Amino acid sequence: QFDDLNVGRVTQSQFTRALDALQVSSLGHLYLAPHEIDELKFFYTDPNDPHRVLWKLFENDIDH
Repeated sequence: QFDDLNVGRVTQSQFTRALDALQVSSLGHLYLAPHEIDELKFFYTDPNDPHRVLWKLFENDIDH
């Protein structure tokens, strides 16, 4: 697990690794180019901490 405290945010590298684990990268079945992953990280960047990504918001958006 990447967010042990379940606060809804992770580091940018953790977010990338989580996408890799979900096979949403060049290694997986649903390919996203590196620049597309960067765009996701930019879009979901925590406004209070630019080094973190709001993964829970990302999850909510793709679930709806």
